[in-house]
Parts: sequence; C-alpha cells; structure tokens
Amino acid sequence: MKWMLITVLGILPFSPTQAEPPPPPPTLTLPLRTTPPTPAPRIKPTYFVVTPKVFRRGIDLEIGVCILYGLGPVTVTAKVTKKGQTYVGTATIAPGTSAVIAIPILTSADEGVYTLTVSGSGGLRFKDSTTLTLDPHSVSVFIQTDKAIYKPGQEVKFRVLVIKPDCIPLDEPLDIFISDKNNNKIKQWLNQKETSGVISKSLQLSDQPPLGDWKITVTVLGEKTTKIFTV
Repeated sequence: MKWMLITVLGILPFSPTQAEPPPPPPTLTLPLRTTPPTPAPRIKPTYFVVTPKVFRRGIDLEIGVCILYGLGPVTVTAKVTKKGQTYVGTATIAPGTSAVIAIPILTSADEGVYTLTVSGSGGLRFKDSTTLTLDPHSVSVFIQTDKAIYKPGQEVKFRVLVIKPDCIPLDEPLDIFISDKNNNKIKQWLNQKETSGVISKSLQLSDQPPLGDWKITVTVLGEKTTKIFTV
C-alpha cells in the first residue's frame, strides 16, 4: 500500500512588532549640464553706400553704391532734398557689383544742410538717409599778377585759374573786372573760357591813373573772388 505525503504549510501567527519598511531604491545624481544660449543669427549685409559729407554748386554729387546680395538687378535712386529743392540720380546695379550715381547740382542751389535718401527696388528693397552740407564755395579761384605794385604808364599783367575740388580746371565761362581805387570799372572781360583752365589778360595804365589800391574781380558760378594790387 502506497502512501502519499502531503505537506501542509502552516500560517504563522501575526507578530505584534512591525517590520521596518525597505530602504528606498538608490538614486543616481548626474552632474548639472548647462546649455549655452543659441547665438543670434548674423544678418548678412546686402548693400553699402559711400557719399561725401560736403558737396558744391555746379558739380555732380557722386554717390557710390555696392549691391552685395540681391535676387536680381536693383534699381537704386539717390535723391537730395532741401525745402522744395530736389536733385535726383538713378542707376541699375547687378548683385555683386557697384556703380557711381551722379546727381547734377544746379549752380543756383541754396547753401545749407540737405537730406540724402538712397533707396533700392527690384532684386533688393532698402531705404536709407543721411544729411549732407552744400558748401557755397564750389570752386577755387586763383588770381596772380606779375607784381604787387605798378607805376603810372606800366602794364598790369595777370592770369586767372579756376579749378574744381578734384583739381581739374573748370570748363565754365567767367567774367573779369578791373576797378580803380574809387571802384570805377576800368575794364571788363565777359564770358571768358579757356580749355587749359588758365586765362591771361593785361591792362595798360594811363600816365595819370588814380593812385591807391586797385582790384581784379572774377565772377564764376555766382561766386566772386578779388585780388588787390597797388598803383
């Protein structure tokens, strides 16, 4: 006769002393890692403009413009304004190239402060402005006599040279006047012009001229320049 062993598991009685709770699982502490701020994107330059701060009457104001980037040809307009007076020049410039915009300035332009506005349209749109000053002295006039003091009956020889700020002779007519000590006009030469830029003239003094300081006056582009000589 076979026996089957049956094991009966007994249930232990509840113990009045509670067991301590299990310790919390270990935690892993990682070093603090800071993320550097993302730098602001750099703005790609698209154009630049170069202009003089001073310009003059009767001489083109030249504005240099370079288009660094654009979707196509850019029409650039440069405008100089002051109290109703406006002078404009335009040019079409391809990206990656530059050009000089010449703005014709009248000889009657008022002196003072003007506003220059440069704008682009087409392949690149932009607008910028600054202030410029019109210098009333648009040219340099040099009057040279062969000597400083003359005697009655002698011949006064002189020459006149008019140059632009770029040292090129001015190709514009000028008027020359000689006056005695009493401001009496003795002789005049009107609408004088010389391709070389140098105009030579002379005046024969009488035997009894008024003694004192005489003057040679040159008028060009609305400006007057005077040279004194003594008789």
